Formats: sequence, structure tokens, C-alpha cells
Amino acid sequence: MVAISDYGYGCVESGLVATFTAGEDHLPKVCLDSRYRIGAFTGVDGATPNLQELEAHCGRRLESDDAVADGAEQLRRHLSARFVLATRGNRGMTLVEADREPSHIPVFGTDEVADVTGAGDTVLAVLSAALAAGAEPVTAAGLANIAAGLVVMKLGTATVCAKELRAAVETI
Repeated sequence: MVAISDYGYGCVESGLVATFTAGEDHLPKVCLDSRYRIGAFTGVDGATPNLQELEAHCGRRLESDDAVADGAEQLRRHLSARFVLATRGNRGMTLVEADREPSHIPVFGTDEVADVTGAGDTVLAVLSAALAAGAEPVTAAGLANIAAGLVVMKLGTATVCAKELRAAVETI
């Protein structure tokens, strides 16, 4: 499993995806988070745009759950991806997968956010790790949502460890 985090500095070329997707293995290989060029990385297994990035790709505001799901599906098809997980800040996340109904995942934790720095990176990392361990996208997205909820409750750039994540999962 490869997690690509493209901050738009020119270090990640869209052709890089083909390097990791070659082969006949049925397991997911590439998850992407790209700040300004999400549409350039066709062939990824999954993508994790935030709402602003998804709206930029779609060229319109996505204000309702249905609109976000439609926009995420539009991106999923454009990328030929297995799934798209749109992160929506205090409105949670929306997961779209081929041939499945969209899943709207409510935000984990409280609405008392200390710092959102690193939340998207946390989503990408936990999602990718869970997929690599064999989880289905909906399960991986749920874990990523919990991890992001834990991270935003901390000041500054923060991490979440396996013990914290496990404890949070056990509270549900």
C-alpha cells in the first residue's frame, strides 16, 4: 500500500501512480490526497479530498449530503478509483464506492476543535494502513474518521497512537 500526499509543490508526478498500480494483485495499492491536482492522478484505488478540493474539482458548491456524494462519485469515476472518501470538517465524511450507496460518517468526538493541522494526513495514513491490513473501505474510513477526531482535539501538529485509537473504538 502506498499513500501519496501531494501538497502541490511539484514533487509528485501523476505518472508515479502507474509505478505502484502495475501487476495483477487484487489488493488496494494507492491512496491519494492531493491539494491542487486531485484530478490528475487517474488509476488510484482511493482518494481523500477535503470538501474545498472536491468542490474545486467539480466546479461547484456541494452543500448537501447528496451533493457531496454526487461530487465524490464524479471524482471517483474520473479517477477510475475504487472509492473516494470526502472529508467534510465538522460535517464528518462521505464515502462513495462503485456499486454501493454512499456512506455519510458523522464526525467523531466533540465540536470543540483545538487544531485541524494534520487531520487530512491522519485520515490518509489510517485509511491506508487499515486497507493494507485487509479492511474494506467503509471500515477503514470509520477508523480514519475516529483518528482524525482524536487528532483535531490536540494542539499543534499531533499524532494518534494505536492505543488511543483502540480505546476510542472501544467507546463506540
